[in-house]
Amino acid sequence: GTGVVLCRWLDRPLWMGPALILGAGPLLHAHLQQGQMHLPVVFLLALGLWSWTREADRSAGLCLGLAIGLKIHAWPLAFLALFLRRWRLVIWLMGTLAAGALVSVWFLGWAVHSVWLTEIVPAAARGFFIDPWNIAFQSIGHGIRTWALPHPGLNPGAVVDVPEVAHGLPTAIQTMVVGLSLVPAFHWSKLTRMEQDRTLAAVSISALIAGPLLASYHLLLVLPALAFGADRLQREGADLGARTLLFLGLLVAWWPVSSQWPDSPALIPMVLMRFWLLLFCWVRLMPWAVFDL
Repeated sequence: GTGVVLCRWLDRPLWMGPALILGAGPLLHAHLQQGQMHLPVVFLLALGLWSWTREADRSAGLCLGLAIGLKIHAWPLAFLALFLRRWRLVIWLMGTLAAGALVSVWFLGWAVHSVWLTEIVPAAARGFFIDPWNIAFQSIGHGIRTWALPHPGLNPGAVVDVPEVAHGLPTAIQTMVVGLSLVPAFHWSKLTRMEQDRTLAAVSISALIAGPLLASYHLLLVLPALAFGADRLQREGADLGARTLLFLGLLVAWWPVSSQWPDSPALIPMVLMRFWLLLFCWVRLMPWAVFDL
């Protein structure tokens, strides 16, 4: 379904969408193997971004509200819509989130949500959920904590013991990436339509890039943005840029994840390749000329 939506949206042959999804085979395999729910969210993101570009704000807000409610990673899109004064889209997005929250509380009860709000969210904000040093999650935060947050059992080889850096620096990096992504919103009228669309793609993946988790199944969420961005680069005449973006996306999907951190702390950045590859994708999508205005 997602492949068909992408082809209809980008006016491409129908075989290209499914080929893109299958090209991300390891991510799809990890998703199905672990029983995750990211595929419906990818579908909703594709529909939401398509609706956004058609200025169908009601359906864009509905789809993006459902996507963010299920998996929060695309939350910067809500701020982009707000900064662009797409009020109808904002109302539908926030209304969908509110309705979803009420339905969830109705069916699951307040106790479950109270635990999530008072225990899980604060722990996640500090990087303490699941295993904060697990190399499989590939986030920049996991690398920083491996450097700066020792643990007698899980991380005895930390270089320094600076919990303030271990907790604060990953959040600062995510804030910087998201913040830079949103800067073009304040110069929107000076951007070409293709630059606006590439900004939309960059914003949609900005929180995930420097977020707390980059597990294989999370990376499915970047597929609509990469397909959208590559299409816009190609239509701008930047064929090499489009091919580069798709190639980086393939590397993100197929790059092998190390089973353990290297013995030398200096090599830690080298095993976070999924983070660096996604960051390069984001850099290629961003309309950097806007910062000269």
